[in-house]
Amino acid sequence: MAAVTAEIEGHMAQIDEVSLALGEMKAALDFIKTELSYARVVRNEIATQVQNLGVVSNEVEALKLEVKALEKIVGIHERWRQRGIGIVLFLSSIAAICGAALTIVLHKVFGIPR
Repeated sequence: MAAVTAEIEGHMAQIDEVSLALGEMKAALDFIKTELSYARVVRNEIATQVQNLGVVSNEVEALKLEVKALEKIVGIHERWRQRGIGIVLFLSSIAAICGAALTIVLHKVFGIPR
């Protein structure tokens, strides 16, 4: 009877060890589940950031096109500004010649002093 009791106590000790090991495994599994949940959150955040990078990349390309268009407009404006300066200089020289011619005509024809 003592041998059976000792054997039962031995099995009870083994059951306690297995129960303790199962408790540790459950704690480890809970930790792994928590880490997986955190990893999912991080993965979703990374996916969101990648999508945002795509949007930003598209916006950058659109801004590059706008800059090129503005550069063309500025170039056209600069050419017309230079042409405008040339036209003003040309017209002012014509006005000076006309003024000198008018002065000569008024002096020679009408006798008005210079």
